[in-house]
Amino acid sequence: MLSNKNESQEYDFLSKLFHWFMAIIIVYTMLAGFSLHIIDEHSSLWFFISQLNISLAFLSALIFIPRWVWSFFRTEPAQVTMPTLQRNVANMFHSLLYLLMFFVYITGFLMLSEPVVILGHLNYVNPLIQHDNICDLFFIFHRFSCYFLFFLIIIHVLAVIKHQYIDKNHLLNKMLF
Repeated sequence: MLSNKNESQEYDFLSKLFHWFMAIIIVYTMLAGFSLHIIDEHSSLWFFISQLNISLAFLSALIFIPRWVWSFFRTEPAQVTMPTLQRNVANMFHSLLYLLMFFVYITGFLMLSEPVVILGHLNYVNPLIQHDNICDLFFIFHRFSCYFLFFLIIIHVLAVIKHQYIDKNHLLNKMLF
């Protein structure tokens, strides 16, 4: 990472915007996606949540690319004191989060076995739509990658709580508006 240090104790506005926009959409789409497994598949509620989920995931996937690119160019705030091993694990963890988000997006769009309308205007037809077995396989990959992403988000939140309240290094303040 090309981490230029800055004098600020916080992340820049764009980094915060990317982070919280993605966080809100990812948490919503995960909860909505999990809820689709308990809602009647033929109900209007299921259709609405499914369409909203796909549209928000599409928006999030579009934002993902500039967010990832920006992570290489943003200036880093003053670092909290942390052992080298812990910092390396944190960097590896964030890389794993990015990789897993990318995998969730790809499998999510490749699992679709029917054409969908995104944001009420964009027609998306999965290029693998004629191959039900492949779509089913991507559904399985998507489901398990969502479970793994959910697990990593829990670890991420627990790490923030640890830094904020146990280490008292005010890490959370760097990402709040």
